[in-house]
Amino acid sequence: MEKENLQMINEDIKRNAEFGDPVAMRELSREYLREAKECGMNGNLDEDLIEKALDWMQEAAMKGDAEAQHEMADVVRNEEDYELSFELEKNSAEQGFIPAYYNLAVHYRDGIGTEVNPEMAFYWYNKSAESGNVESKNSLGICYLLGSGTEKDFEKAFFWINQAANEGSANAKMRLGCAYAEGYMRLKVDEKKGWALIQEAADLGDQKAIELIKQKK
Repeated sequence: MEKENLQMINEDIKRNAEFGDPVAMRELSREYLREAKECGMNGNLDEDLIEKALDWMQEAAMKGDAEAQHEMADVVRNEEDYELSFELEKNSAEQGFIPAYYNLAVHYRDGIGTEVNPEMAFYWYNKSAESGNVESKNSLGICYLLGSGTEKDFEKAFFWINQAANEGSANAKMRLGCAYAEGYMRLKVDEKKGWALIQEAADLGDQKAIELIKQKK
């Protein structure tokens, strides 16, 4: 009975997608992706259904659906079409799709598909951090720490990096640990606290923290 209901829902989505509804196009893409997983053999996805899924997601993106643009940005980035990835992420972010904020900041920071622009990277990290993204909080703190795209501000650097560390960011724990161990970011030296944070970062898989722990031993 559940299967029949699901099929009916699929047909409704397909009909709306064929009539040009971008949200239905995105949902139909996901339906095809689910079917691709179910119909695949030996753990491999059904390639025909994957192609249909990508086609509908692309259609939704071209119609201006922000969520579809964000998802297609990941697809084309993996295919190394960085300029298109940037444009899709930018369009998605400018429509207010929060998950696109962080990726767009990285595009600007590293010059992926666009010119390096520290000020725009800072702008989008800030929007992403204020929306709750943990890694953006860490990256925003680093911007304040280095004066990248904004003026140096150690108090704000500590505020954001500390938040990210408390919320589980391995990189933030490593940076904050080094700051305590060495007394930078205008923090009072506290080697015990610093190395405890570095160990936490290493336990979470941060490679630099792992190397620091090895060197210390």
